Amino acid sequence: MLLLVLTLMIVPCLFASRAAAFALLPDLRSGSVASDLTTATRWSAEADPFGFDTGLHDALQVAVAFDFATLLGAVSEEDRLAVDGVVRRAFAAWETPDMHFDVDFTRTAVQGVNPLADHGFEIDVFAVPQTHPVFAGALYFGYALVAWEEDDTRLLTNGTRLPGLVTVAADVYINIDSVLALGQFMTRERRIQSLQRLLMHEIGHTLGLGHPIDESNANYDDDLDPLNVLRIDPSAPFRDLLYSSGRTFQAIMSNDRRGGLYMFFNQLQNDDRGGRDVLYPSLISCSADCDGNGRISATEIATAVRAALEAMPVDQCWHADRDDDGSVRIEELVQATAPALQACIEAPAPTLARDIRRSKSASSRAGTTAIGCVLP
Repeated sequence: MLLLVLTLMIVPCLFASRAAAFALLPDLRSGSVASDLTTATRWSAEADPFGFDTGLHDALQVAVAFDFATLLGAVSEEDRLAVDGVVRRAFAAWETPDMHFDVDFTRTAVQGVNPLADHGFEIDVFAVPQTHPVFAGALYFGYALVAWEEDDTRLLTNGTRLPGLVTVAADVYINIDSVLALGQFMTRERRIQSLQRLLMHEIGHTLGLGHPIDESNANYDDDLDPLNVLRIDPSAPFRDLLYSSGRTFQAIMSNDRRGGLYMFFNQLQNDDRGGRDVLYPSLISCSADCDGNGRISATEIATAVRAALEAMPVDQCWHADRDDDGSVRIEELVQATAPALQACIEAPAPTLARDIRRSKSASSRAGTTAIGCVLP
């Protein structure tokens, strides 16, 4: 077994970002800027074989440090609840029918991702000052640590077994000083939006997604258009993917230091969903589940209706096109209505994780690396 800790340092909140399709965490074993699609780091769909009890089988356990909201400036109970809501929404944005998060603000979060020594939960979330060792004197807004091990029988969410890297622990750190300094120039609403985007970005790293970069052999798409939908076939998620250097300012996982309003985006963009669906392909598909999270909202029903009326492209909610003929018919809209009223009846309810910390197991070889951007 090979245990490696992947360190990601990002600057998503001072300037807006751009993306070049989607990217995976770099492969530390080869030194490549890109990971192989089949072996790329991700959480296992079953309990890991290393004795840490991690995996998507019982929802990912998230422990948010008890002082997280206070350190980020929450004074009143209303402020604290607002920050708690931001954290919950940031995790919920990445959910699929097969991937859920059990977010808790009462567990004791533990810094460090070595499951042999740091007995935290699957994902621990902290707010820390600029002087914290993870920032090493650099001006980062967020920082993610991901630990993984090699597994020859790793189970993917579509039921396929492929050898590759299994995530066993992750930490997310938010830089208090950077966030509060920038927040002075924002309205309360904008502060909430930018914090959610920052958290969503870091959570994306804990799931296995990296920063799209300039090199054309590091980013994946199904064509050369970075703005359109990646229609991932969950039974063959790697099929038809190719390297791309296409760019857009919108993706949550982008890390470019350019101006704009994208720093306030708090919905996954097409590239983000595509990367998520490649790493965690779900065979459960609900009509009009536009964002692929296993739930259907009134907004998604409205989007499907507009697609049926040709008021917007079908790609905006391609799940509603059940027969994949390029249009949404009345019968397909009817299919979407029942799940919307009764939740996605095709999707099983997640089993919440037991409060089990990462447990000690046999020793493993360990290594570390750092990837990130600093302010000029």
